[in-house]
This record gives sequence, structure tokens and C-alpha cells, in this order.
Amino acid sequence: MRPVLEQGLGLCQRHGQRVVRLARRHRLFTSLLAGALAVRLAVMAAYHPALYFYDTYEYVGAALRPQPYVVRPSGYSILLLFLEPFHSLRLVVLLQHLMGLAIGVIVYALLRRYSVHPVAAAAAASPQLFDAQQIELEHLILSETLFTFLTVVAVALLLWRRGAASWTFAAAGAAFGAASLTRVVGLPLALAALGWLLARRTAARNVGAFAAALVIPLLGYAGWFQSYHGSFEITGSSGVFLYSRTMSFADCSRMDPPPDLRVLCTAQPRDERWPPSDYIWHPAAPLQDIQGPTFSPYKESLAMRFALRAVVTQPLDYARVVAVDFGRTFGGRIADYPTWDLARHYRFRDQPVPIPDRTFVAGGSAPRDMRVYERGDASPRAEQPLVRWLVRYQKLVVVPGPVLGLLLFAPLGVLVWVAVRRWRAGPPGPGEAAADGWDGRDGREGEEGAERRAGSRAGSPAAALALVVAAGFVMLVVPPMTAGFDYRYVPPALPFLGVAGALAVRAVSRLRPGRSTSWPTRRRRTAPAPSAPVPRPAAAAPAESPVPPSTRPG
Repeated sequence: MRPVLEQGLGLCQRHGQRVVRLARRHRLFTSLLAGALAVRLAVMAAYHPALYFYDTYEYVGAALRPQPYVVRPSGYSILLLFLEPFHSLRLVVLLQHLMGLAIGVIVYALLRRYSVHPVAAAAAASPQLFDAQQIELEHLILSETLFTFLTVVAVALLLWRRGAASWTFAAAGAAFGAASLTRVVGLPLALAALGWLLARRTAARNVGAFAAALVIPLLGYAGWFQSYHGSFEITGSSGVFLYSRTMSFADCSRMDPPPDLRVLCTAQPRDERWPPSDYIWHPAAPLQDIQGPTFSPYKESLAMRFALRAVVTQPLDYARVVAVDFGRTFGGRIADYPTWDLARHYRFRDQPVPIPDRTFVAGGSAPRDMRVYERGDASPRAEQPLVRWLVRYQKLVVVPGPVLGLLLFAPLGVLVWVAVRRWRAGPPGPGEAAADGWDGRDGREGEEGAERRAGSRAGSPAAALALVVAAGFVMLVVPPMTAGFDYRYVPPALPFLGVAGALAVRAVSRLRPGRSTSWPTRRRRTAPAPSAPVPRPAAAAPAESPVPPSTRPG
């Protein structure tokens, strides 16, 4: 037994020394990580056991009574189900805070792998580590933190190493599949990543591994959903949410809907209409005039038909309301939108929002479900003076909306700039690959050889920038397209926008007029080639000594 303990202690000591050396090499980021940990510990000490939103009680109810929830996927409820034996909501938020810190570490490590300067890499991770809204979301019993962690892991797996093994692509696909079962916006993200792989002409076996690992969990969940609700899909609410989106502009006099859809029309003038979510939950909403649950199959079918008719009939109006809601991302954080009642859940407050006495999932009320899960009093409580400090912290430490716009659109401009420079430079010659990765093939000899010569272990920086910009854009634009704007949909994009900003800054600092059109990559330190030996002068032949004629051989 003693030798085993000694081996274990020796192993821990060696790993501890390695961690210390790593922390010393990255002192700036280690300091930031320690500060971010201190803020999260302050939040856990100020609010216990956790903070809640209306969706919290649906997630907890679906965890206590396992089922594929009709309104949204149950991936987060499955996590709560696994943690339920511990009966600790504090454990749930502790895990979420650790996920938030891990995301910051992944952002920093990924950028350092692409040779971004340590200061720039640490700055790119700072929004994830210190943004007050991000930290507040981590302390809410909500799916956003788990969703962000899964998508960041998936993207990092795709970008970590060039010519990666097939299992890496399978792991990325599985992470995207899990994210899609946590929030439905994960599916458009996964499709964007699949398109990125195809655009890079990735080897077929790797694309197949990614697609299979993505689709298998989705098919399994859809089968489970069908066994409960009778339809083979992931949720039964897409039509209702899209209907709420179109009610910002739908004009039945232009749509001319059939009689069975006219019940969903509204007589409100366009400039007096409610926020989209009110057309789902408000008691006076047209959807509530139809008998049955809000998300019954009949209402879902009617709502989807109405919404598609509105989009097809009024495409410019649809584009306008989507653009308006998308623009809210780059405004103030956080305004009282869509209502003050919703926005207050996203703020640190002197007194947390109490648990409402309502039933969200059939089989138990919200107070009962929270008490059963916690096995005790789950009412949120606040501790002064930390709460007052956190309220001030949230007013000061938050990424401004215009900065989010800069982090999204500036990297997009850099991508266009690099593409134009590559187009003007012309295609690479025979046997030559574009060093910026636009024309290279993933895992093929051309790009791999170019990157090996440049000394980069990671893949193409231009391709990495394209993927993270696409991920950030999809995260921010899909909710306004399919439902409506909500401030909690913004923080999951922060890690991707940070990576995009850092890669774009590095590109601009290296790609200046008159320089090479190839993407800047780290150069491998190579030993100078040995100089050719200087030839030594030939020795002169010894002079023939004079021999008297009498002694010469005859």
C-alpha cells in the first residue's frame, strides 16, 4: 500500500510542478483567471443557493419527471437529472462557474496555439472571464452556460490541430449534437460548421465522422420525443415561436389567410404591438383564444402555417423586424426589453426574484419542485454587503454593445480583405498551396506542407477566423429570426467574438500594403545551414632535387 501512495504523491507532485511552471509562463492570464475566480466566489457567497428565471422551473420539473419537454430540448434537464442525487443547486451553479472559467482557458489556449501575443490572447478571454452578465447567467439555473461550453469545445476541437484524426471530428460532432439538445440554435451552428468543413474540402471520412456523431443523438432524442408527443422532432414549439416573431409585422389584409388562420390575426396597429414573446404568454394574445394548451399540436400547426404565410407574403417586413432586433445586440446592456419583469432576472439585485407559486411542468408546482430537488428550502437569498458590490460591478464591468458590434463586423471585414488580396494575387501555382489556407485542403499534402514549413501546429488562421465569425454571427442572428431578441442570448457569443477580434488584430498588424498576401504564420526557428567547407589549397609538389648524371639510373 505504501509504494502505491508514494507513487500517487510523486505523480501529484510532478503535475503540480508542471502547473506551477505553466502559470509562471503565463503570468498575465493566470492573474486574470484568479481575479475571475474571485468574482465568481463573491457571487456564490452573495446569492445562495442560486438565482432563478421562469425557464428554471421548467428545466427542474423536466429533470424530476424525465421527459422530452415540448417547449425546448431537455439536454439541460438531463444534466440536472444527473446532479439530482446530490440535492444541491449550489453544486449546479458551481459547475457552471467552472465551465465559465474553462471557456476562458480554452479561448486563451486556442489563440496562443495560433501564435497570438499573450497580451492579446488574455484580452480576448477577458469578456468571458469578467463580463457581469456572463457571470450572472452562470449563477442562474439556465441552459446558456452549458450550451456555450459545448459549442466552444466543439469549435476548439475543429481548430486545434491540422490533419486531426477522425475521432476528433467525431468528438466535435457529438459536442454540437449535445449543444443542439440544450438549445435549438445549436443545430444551425452545427450546420455552419459542417458547411465550413465542406468548404475546406475536408477528407470524406472526417466529414462522415462529424456528421454521424452529430446526427445519432438527434435521431435518438427525436425518437424519444415521438414516443411522448407523437411527432418525430426535437421540440414542438418552433411554429409558435415563429408565429410570435411574425406578429411584429403580420398584416392579415395583405396575407389573406384562410378562415382557420384568421383567428391568429390581430387588430393592433403595427406601431402599438407587443414584444414577440407576449404573443405566446399574454392572456389576451390571439393564440390563447384557441382552446387547449399553448403548445398543443393543433396550435403548433396553425401557428407554423400562419408564420410561413406571413414571411412569404411580407419578406421585406420580416427582414426589417429581424434587423431591428439584431441591432438591439449592439445597443445598451441591459435595457428593460422585452419587459422589465424579464430583464430584472438578468441583473444582480438587492433582493432576488422569489419563486412564483405556479405550475410550469405538469405534476408539481414550482415551489414544490424546487424544494424536492434541493431537499430543503430553495428560496433565493442575498447576503450584504457583497450584493451591493455586485450591483455596482454589473454597472461598470460589462462589454458595451458597440464593442460587440466591432468584434463581429471588424473580423468580417478582415476576412473580406484577405479574400480580395488572395484573389488579386491569383491562384497558387502547380504544387503550391495558399499559405492563408483559403485554397488548401484539410489534411492534404499542399496545405499541410505549407503549414509545416511555416512552423504552425494549428490549422489555417484564415479558416479559423471564418469559423468563429460564423459561429458568433449565427448565435446572434438566429434568435431574432426565429423568436425574438432576448439579452440572455448575447453572452454565449462572447468567446467567439473575442477569438475573432484577436485573430483579426493579428492579421491587420501583419498584413499591410506591400507585404505578402499570405496569412501571417509563425516561423520555425531553424539552425543556420552549415557553410560549405573552404577547399584547402593543394600542396605544392616537392621540387626535384638535382642528381648528378653519374648517379641516375641508366
